[in-house]
Amino acid sequence: MEIRSVAEKIQLIDVVTAPQDVASRVLSIRNEEEIREMMYNNGVISENEHSAWLNKLAAADDRKFFAVVYDGDVIGGVGMDSIDRVNRRANWAFYLSKEQRGKGLGKALEFRALETFFAGDEINKLNCEVMSFNASVIKLHKQFGFSVEGTRRAHIRRDVEYCDVVLLGITASEWRAVRDNIAKGQWSSQNDPQYYMDLIDRIQAIRGRNNKNWMDLLRLSFKLSPKEAAQIVSSIYQDDGEISELAKKLLT
Repeated sequence: MEIRSVAEKIQLIDVVTAPQDVASRVLSIRNEEEIREMMYNNGVISENEHSAWLNKLAAADDRKFFAVVYDGDVIGGVGMDSIDRVNRRANWAFYLSKEQRGKGLGKALEFRALETFFAGDEINKLNCEVMSFNASVIKLHKQFGFSVEGTRRAHIRRDVEYCDVVLLGITASEWRAVRDNIAKGQWSSQNDPQYYMDLIDRIQAIRGRNNKNWMDLLRLSFKLSPKEAAQIVSSIYQDDGEISELAKKLLT
């Protein structure tokens, strides 16, 4: 798949002025479990909350959000916030429906977004924040020329754990230097050892949770609580499956 040709087929439609069915589809995708888990706010967004967000977005001059449309279907969302026109910088993020993953559309969308945001001279620097366990997106941004600029340690609480957040950034000149090679599939960070270190750290964290699950299972077994024990076994199977998927990535 030639990235530039696919990226040119992607439409970015302002969600504020988009038809209601487009805005509703953006909400539906935003509420997909896999997407929510990568967000600072991982709760389900209600229709009322979505409407309130759209109203604030319409009145704001420091943020923009677009529905991502490909082949006539809404497949995700992409936006900028904290737009600083004096220093010509902004934060950005995107998400893609799980139905569209594995087709190369994530790379095409990142290409399309960077081309759009760096067109003209309004923006000179794009920043983004990614949960440290979201290794695939961190790798994707590095492939597109982003540099890791720091880590906010224990920044977000998830259940009983605190998660780090990785800070990345790219300038307009850095993007122009790599865009043609990326269009040809020549990535900026292929074989980046840090990607594999991130995966290993993530596996270690999951194994730590799983060890605690086993101890809880033993305690409940001694208390003769079969129903609660079954729930813990279910969590163990789920974590083992996640570990297996991460381990497979080390081999690719």
